[in-house]
Amino acid sequence: MGLTRLAIRRPLTMLMIILALIVLGYRSLTILQVDRYPKVDFPFVSIVTVFPGAGPEDVEDLIVKPIEDAVAGIGGIDQLMSTAREGVGVVIIGFVEGTDGNQAAIDVERQVATVRGNLPTEALAPSIIKADLNAVPIMEVVLSGPQGQDQLFDLATNDIKPRLQAIKGVASVNITGGREREIQVEPDPARLAAYRIPIESVQRALQLSNLTFPVGSIEEGRQKTSVRSVGDFASLEQIENVVVSTGGGQGSGGQPRAGQDSGGQVYLRDIAVVREGFKERSQILRYNGAEAVNISIIKTSDSNTIEVADSVREAIQELSDKLPSGAEMTIVIDDSEFTRQAVDAVREDLILAILITGFVMLLFLHTIRSTFIVVLAIPTSIVTTFLVMWALGFTLNTLTLLALTLTIGILVDDSIVVLENIERHLKMGKPPRQAALDGRSEIGLAAITITLVDVVVYVPVAFSTGIVGQFFRSYGITIAATTLISLFVSFTLTPMLAALWLRDESKPRPRPRGLRRVFSILLWPVNMFWKGFVTVWEAGFNGLARLYAATLRFFLRNWATLFLAVIIAGASLAGGGYMVLSGIVGSEFTPQEDDAKFTVNIQMPAGTNLGATDEAARQVEQIILQQVPEAVAILTRVGAGGSTFGIGTGGAENTATIRVRVVEKTERQRSVSEIVEALRPEVKKIPEANVSLELSSSFGGGGGMGGTIQVQVYGEDPDQLIDLANQVETVVRGVPGTVDVQNLDAARAPEAQLVVDRQRAINLGLSPAQVASTLRTALSGTKVGTFKQEGRPEIDITLRMSEAVRSDLTRLQELPLGYRGAQEIRLNQVTRLERDLAAAVIKRTDRQRQLTVTSGVSGRTSGDVTDDVEAAIAEKVSFPTGYGFKLAGQSQAQRESFADLGSALFLSIGLIYMLLVALFQSWLNPLAIMFSLPVAVVGAFGGLWLTGNTLNLISLLGIILLTGIVTKNAILLVDFTNVLRREHGYSRREALVEAGRLRLRPIIMTTAALVFALLPLLLNVGAGSEVRAPLAAVVIGGNITSTLLTLILVPVVYTFFDGGSNLAKRIGRFILGSDTESTEEESPATEPAPPRRAPQPQPQPGVSITLNPPAPQTGSDVV
Repeated sequence: MGLTRLAIRRPLTMLMIILALIVLGYRSLTILQVDRYPKVDFPFVSIVTVFPGAGPEDVEDLIVKPIEDAVAGIGGIDQLMSTAREGVGVVIIGFVEGTDGNQAAIDVERQVATVRGNLPTEALAPSIIKADLNAVPIMEVVLSGPQGQDQLFDLATNDIKPRLQAIKGVASVNITGGREREIQVEPDPARLAAYRIPIESVQRALQLSNLTFPVGSIEEGRQKTSVRSVGDFASLEQIENVVVSTGGGQGSGGQPRAGQDSGGQVYLRDIAVVREGFKERSQILRYNGAEAVNISIIKTSDSNTIEVADSVREAIQELSDKLPSGAEMTIVIDDSEFTRQAVDAVREDLILAILITGFVMLLFLHTIRSTFIVVLAIPTSIVTTFLVMWALGFTLNTLTLLALTLTIGILVDDSIVVLENIERHLKMGKPPRQAALDGRSEIGLAAITITLVDVVVYVPVAFSTGIVGQFFRSYGITIAATTLISLFVSFTLTPMLAALWLRDESKPRPRPRGLRRVFSILLWPVNMFWKGFVTVWEAGFNGLARLYAATLRFFLRNWATLFLAVIIAGASLAGGGYMVLSGIVGSEFTPQEDDAKFTVNIQMPAGTNLGATDEAARQVEQIILQQVPEAVAILTRVGAGGSTFGIGTGGAENTATIRVRVVEKTERQRSVSEIVEALRPEVKKIPEANVSLELSSSFGGGGGMGGTIQVQVYGEDPDQLIDLANQVETVVRGVPGTVDVQNLDAARAPEAQLVVDRQRAINLGLSPAQVASTLRTALSGTKVGTFKQEGRPEIDITLRMSEAVRSDLTRLQELPLGYRGAQEIRLNQVTRLERDLAAAVIKRTDRQRQLTVTSGVSGRTSGDVTDDVEAAIAEKVSFPTGYGFKLAGQSQAQRESFADLGSALFLSIGLIYMLLVALFQSWLNPLAIMFSLPVAVVGAFGGLWLTGNTLNLISLLGIILLTGIVTKNAILLVDFTNVLRREHGYSRREALVEAGRLRLRPIIMTTAALVFALLPLLLNVGAGSEVRAPLAAVVIGGNITSTLLTLILVPVVYTFFDGGSNLAKRIGRFILGSDTESTEEESPATEPAPPRRAPQPQPQPGVSITLNPPAPQTGSDVV
């Protein structure tokens, strides 16, 4: 009351306070970070260890398992995932929510350090990486031109990358594609044998001949000068002239051999070819069919996506002017554009919602002044909310903007309640100031109750855990904050403006003079039309109110009609439930957005080389060009690496990904989903290729979640796991709706094993480590130094056998390992060749092997297909003891998220009931109000069905929003009924009818405002509209059916509970032996209408009544 009195008596003071909040809110808006979705923080730490030349099983045994054992004891671990591929092992540690990611990374580093000495000496030092899920690629840029791929690579690495990394907000810049130069030293095995020189001697000679090292300093007078020994190679000739042996090599007795110089020295040029070439390709990158270099820009977690993208665009424009002739930089994929479009689309929906709400208010309130007072509360509350969002560290994203759009109906609700009561007091003859003060005071508690209902509905959502908590915390708090601010506005700005602008009904209307008279004459036709419209509108609305009153009297006539209403409501509830349970309304994790992009994944048989995979990728490119005329960009990466939650897990030459961008959806006839469905059967025709197509996930591109459905089969024995995974694959393929079923983890790759004869090797003075080291150098190569040339970038010097030797196992077995006396020791003397099939990749979860079967979904919703897959596996696959399966990826995320939101929904309902009990001081009246919730189900699910949407995370948020909206309508109805019975002596039946008739206007007004305000969300086809539409469909459908059924069901249930309450009181007094007379007011089940008291000033249509009306006051001020 004090705020309202201050606002009315000192309007300029309150105006300055509100203006200050608006200014601060606008300032907060200008500095809020803009992103597509809220920030999430799931702490992940990865440990990447490179073990050159090692197979997956060796990586698992020697790298992965020791690291897993070392880190398993760290506190707070939620999940431990590992991947072992050829030459690399990755261990990913997921921590529970709330863990400090920086401290977790430190703990992991300490534990890994304890086992570093136990890892193979040939393995590189493990890299500890703290994963930041908010640091995501926002832009893919392609560098192309007539220059060679090596020149483009050098240009991207040395010129473009440093410039882009200097931009504020850019975390890193990754370069892929192109060719990287190196100095290749390729010994000839025959010449090595002829000179009796082992390859280890060549490696040692090169390393010792290419060395620059600080040796100290000298003092020259008063100056101290540092001294370095400079011995770097400056030319290829210097490398060729390296002396690799003196005295004839091992076992020669120091005698010079043919070809040596007079001093018996052997030069590198005598036994090897030295040349400048390219490193062996592990990836091929093409843009629209031409080879190019790809530059991927990753932003920091705390940066503004749009600002970073704009800065990168400016830098690209600047760099393009400095590129060599013919070279150009092309932005292929810019995720910030979709973010920008999605945020702008929600902003447009928000503005449209405000305008539509204003029009609806004008229809009901009939005056521009009253409408302006109500509508002014919307921008005031929303702009002030930006200040709260900035203080809490929220971003301006599609979810927070969606929250603001949804609150529009709530914002006007508070102001409508206050303004209507003020107008009632004006009609009682009070001056505007007193009417504003008394009107606001009378309904203060009712307004607070309605606001608190909305707050308690979203508090559980805001404080949920897991994905729901991370994504929707800002969404829930934004709604709660906006609602509380709207309550403040309705207690200050609304009564203040009403006191200043509304006409004093106690005084005669002054005749217009001056300009007002001129305008009244000019606008006379408009005024007459408007008056006629208002007359017709009011006549129609009064007829609707009379019809509703007659209908309500019919249902309240006797027990039979009461039960009829309950049966109708029960049938609607059953119908809504049937829509979901029968699959009419399907379920999925998140709606599928049309962001004009899709990805084609190609998996060739294990062991396929890069060239064969590239041939398959080229075939897919040609099919895309023929079948997808909407395509504007095709970015192909052959030899693509895998990732889990955005953390790289190594790559393979038998994989390829093709990212396709098509024209915007407003410029094409087919959706991306339709394009993918048409393309799928065509790409399946490529021999040996396992091709799958996937669309972007709504929340962050689905990083780490893989296919829509993932089934993990776990156990210890690899052969048993493969057999079970094959059975699961067969079952999954038989479930309707599954497509692109893949069982890639069970694939076996050919492996050649050179088994060391340990005893023979020892007898010859060799160890298995020496054999393995020589083989690794011969096959994979060893970096023996770097080569620096003035004006050119530094490149590696690599020692490795020629390609002809590496591709022929017979010649490789002739490789000399060393010499004993005059005897040459060849590789085939201490090893035997065995061929076998080995796992191409080994995955582990929680220190246990697992194989994953993945599947996409087509023609059905993912939730329904997942349920069928789980049931079919449980029925048809028998798992031995210690083996089993579990759902993962999006399937698991959907179930966990649905459970979290379901818990939040039930908690919200419980909190609403507790709040109503506290305010009504009754156990049963709140129950009558709560019965308005179930009848919203049929409209919510019916809205999804009619609009072709699904039950998903977003539509569940709409259902939670409905609980607050429909409860508010029931609160007004029940509260007014109690007031009429208590204050005016109405019978129960007549009080329910009169309350319904008089509360019909505000209920329909708020319902219409919300429904029409959300229509832009439902009908919009802009960026991201697929995510917003399910929520709008739920709220619109549920609000319509709930309003219609609540107006009948709540009075019926109120009658049941009221009669049952009186009966329970009689039984209790009889059992306890209490007096039959009671001072408590009763209302018998068949209560006759008591004589009414002298009529008080009756509330006008649309008047809000306090939940606990104050006692009559003698003074004008009510505290």
